[in-house]
Amino acid sequence: MERAASAPVPHRHSHGSPEARAKIVTRLRSVAGHVRGVERMVEDGAYCVDVMRQILAIQRALDRINALVLEDHLQTCASTAIRSDDPRQRERTIAELLEVFEMSSKVQAARTARSPVAGERDRPPRNGKVHRDGEP
Repeated sequence: MERAASAPVPHRHSHGSPEARAKIVTRLRSVAGHVRGVERMVEDGAYCVDVMRQILAIQRALDRINALVLEDHLQTCASTAIRSDDPRQRERTIAELLEVFEMSSKVQAARTARSPVAGERDRPPRNGKVHRDGEP
């Protein structure tokens, strides 16, 4: 896997609360099992829409995990850094948070742009009837 240009600086201590880390690891293991299940669905030739629904569920689960990580980071690491007497530490922490939000916005924009729902006109009508102009 390729590392980002701004690879995280290794720290010598554990980050986040032990409770949050345990909850996050449990959820990640659940997602990993879900991914393996979707992999089997693909191998078995499951219906494409069913596969896509499961992938969307995985993405939502990852979004919730990411929110847990962010919440814990803000309550622990970032909170400590922002209260620090070292202005460089405060600035670094704010820059990291801004970078994460920027990356998150780009990912969300990319998801929205590729969303199958974005092209509603491509969808068949629910009642099976098509109007003369070709629109449902």
